[in-house]
Amino acid sequence: MIFRPNPAFDRFAAEGNLVGRILSGFGEIEIAVCRNAAHATLFGDTLMKALYAIRSTSSRIETAERLMQPRFEHHGIMGFHAAMAMVWHCLKIRNQYAHCNWGDNHEAGLFFADVQDSADTPDFTHSWRHVDVPLLEEQFRYFGLTMEMLEVTHHEMAFRMGQIQSHVWPMPICPTPAPQHNPLDEHVPPWIGEDEKALHLKRAAELKRANQQPERPPSVLRLTREEWAAKDAKESRLAAEKAAAECSDSAAPKYR
Repeated sequence: MIFRPNPAFDRFAAEGNLVGRILSGFGEIEIAVCRNAAHATLFGDTLMKALYAIRSTSSRIETAERLMQPRFEHHGIMGFHAAMAMVWHCLKIRNQYAHCNWGDNHEAGLFFADVQDSADTPDFTHSWRHVDVPLLEEQFRYFGLTMEMLEVTHHEMAFRMGQIQSHVWPMPICPTPAPQHNPLDEHVPPWIGEDEKALHLKRAAELKRANQQPERPPSVLRLTREEWAAKDAKESRLAAEKAAAECSDSAAPKYR
């Protein structure tokens, strides 16, 4: 074979294997969300067909969530909001790999750039993010915990609806969201020029500053693209912390 679709994964095979498992694994999370919606609403396969007729993944998940949320809240199933916060964070991780270009260096490691983000720049400049095996393994574990949370809520709904007498699924510990990439300021691609390296470090500083600064009111919100990304990550973290508190409140005896 003369051409290979992604030679970076030939050189970083362990990372490539994990990225592939993350990309394919999200399909399992997605169908678990839709299955929960079909079960909770009692619409079954009719709803599954309607949801998968929606071509946008985010729209499909949002529709499923809106349909099943009243039923989960009616039955007082506390893990629902935690599960959906985890699903949305998994989608962010999956999307960044689904629309990216890869670069690597034998010493610096493996980087990706979300090309959809590049399209928002004046000159199609890539913003390179670094990943390695420990980070990707953490993301993959987070996907597994998300599946577990969806399974818990699925069985608890069946119990509350009187379809089963009990279930053995305990409420899992709600984790903090897995990082989407390694810190920018610690990983600078060696192949980019000096001007791009300066821009890379500037973006790293903006992200760090945006994570530290108090959130401004929407009426005066004027953020850079990097600050918006940091704000999005901060909101995911706060949602997960809220979900974790919810898990603690609802922990033990309610789940049989």
